[in-house]
Amino acid sequence: MGHDEYTTDFDQTIRKKKQPPKESIRSFQDSDVPDIMHVLAKGGMATIFEAKQNIPPRIVAIKRAEQLHDTDLQQSLYHEAMIMGGLDHPNIIPIHQIVIEGNRPSVVMKRVQGKTFKECIHEGCSVLDSINIILQVSHAVEYAHQRGIIHRDIKPSNIMIGHFNEVYLLDWGIAIDQRNIRHAMSGLVGSPSFMAPEMLCGDPEQVTEQTDIYLLGSTLHYALTKKRRHEAESFAALFSLIEDSPPITYPSEIPVEVASLLNQTCHKNPDERPVSVHKFREQLMDIRNHWQAIQLAMEGEESAIKCIQTEIPEDKESLFHKSRQDFAYAQRIWPESEMATQGHQKLLRHMLSWYIDQKHPRKAHQIYMELDIQDADILKKITELFEGNTFLNEEQLRLLRIGQAYDFVQTKETSATFSQFIGFGAIFMALSGNIVQFFYQIPLDNQILWFSALAMLGLVAFLMYSRYDAWKNNRSMERMCTAALGTLIFISLNRFMAMMADIDPNRILTTDCFSIALGTLMVSQIVSYGYVIPCICAGIGAVSIFYPTLALPCLSLITLIVPFGMWWAWKQR
Repeated sequence: MGHDEYTTDFDQTIRKKKQPPKESIRSFQDSDVPDIMHVLAKGGMATIFEAKQNIPPRIVAIKRAEQLHDTDLQQSLYHEAMIMGGLDHPNIIPIHQIVIEGNRPSVVMKRVQGKTFKECIHEGCSVLDSINIILQVSHAVEYAHQRGIIHRDIKPSNIMIGHFNEVYLLDWGIAIDQRNIRHAMSGLVGSPSFMAPEMLCGDPEQVTEQTDIYLLGSTLHYALTKKRRHEAESFAALFSLIEDSPPITYPSEIPVEVASLLNQTCHKNPDERPVSVHKFREQLMDIRNHWQAIQLAMEGEESAIKCIQTEIPEDKESLFHKSRQDFAYAQRIWPESEMATQGHQKLLRHMLSWYIDQKHPRKAHQIYMELDIQDADILKKITELFEGNTFLNEEQLRLLRIGQAYDFVQTKETSATFSQFIGFGAIFMALSGNIVQFFYQIPLDNQILWFSALAMLGLVAFLMYSRYDAWKNNRSMERMCTAALGTLIFISLNRFMAMMADIDPNRILTTDCFSIALGTLMVSQIVSYGYVIPCICAGIGAVSIFYPTLALPCLSLITLIVPFGMWWAWKQR
């Protein structure tokens, strides 16, 4: 045999010129319908057979309507085949052929060997495996939605898991084609145990993408709990339960993040559900991608429950430290984890109460500081425990009282609120002054300046009085309030004297800039970056010295910077 019998392109498949005997094509022409071998599954509406197809040679599945003369069933099967045949997706079983024998359609499709999701669930399917399966199904649902198809019957028994872990969404018999909705099957259709509330009316136009999202949530609910989303003893009670769709309290073995998503997905109001299957899948993937954090949080929750239940001090402290470590690692991996955050807070609050009951002031105070709360009663109890501790000398008690007086943890929320109130008032004053002067071209007047200072002073005095209980026992807050009040009193007096002496208003505003700078300097040691704000104020005030006409904008800028700058610096501390 010569070399010329082979191709000279070594990237192509070598083919010999000698061909095998030709098969007769005509012999296959009478074999349009595959040969049925045996029944695979039988339901009330259709029967599925295993069959052997000759062209090409392969094993396929054939679905036929159960009742030969039931035209509605025949039409439903034909509708399903046309829907599935138009959806080319890895998670949807491909339709090979639709054969019409008389008025009876036979749908030839891929033969899938495997189990239903429902069977897998009852054999034992982990939370993570269930999430992965629903993620696969959601791809098929999203693909169908993009082509205007709503499934309407997503449930575990309509999901098939193949031998190679391929996932298929089955039974598109009651699916709606929104492009041709007037031909959609109306009336009460679907599976009541998984049904969305809007399906009860039987109007296809009320069914939307959010309906399939609800069904995905119902299916995942069943996978995680082995219970149907809607269970009742009568149809009337069942329909009432579907209509209400109340949120469910899930057991502790279901992560908080998963439970929250399930209740959102199965919300009574479609507008409260995820806006699309894509968004639903993103949230579910976020949970799956942070599964290590969720597992750690669940382990922390388990230890926390044991810690709360035990009364043995050694066991309680050991479980406390283990649970605390698990929660900390979980939060480090996934800072947004609700389960880790909530579980950690609950554990710390329990141990705070326990340490107080056990008369351990130091440990109680450490947890109190970590909890970032303000509770005068708890702090008082801790202080009394310290004072009753014979191991502390007078000097240690004195330092303790000083630390409590300057404690930032108990006052930072109050002071932040205080600063925000002042900020909004300052914005109002600053903007109103600029707006009046810009639009109405009213020249600056010392009397107007004095009255605006009195208004601001009154606002601050009212805020201080209304929050008196929050700051009266804390030196840090007391210093901040005194600085604010003293600065405004000085500004008011200065403007009053300027009004009496008829001094240029721009010069008075420049003096106000430096007055505010000195006021912020008074609290510079009790906030982070304390010297930055006074320097900024002084710099802006210096601009108004050289450009007097800019005095009002400069002061307005300072009144915007100071309250929010102090609030930010306080939060940093």
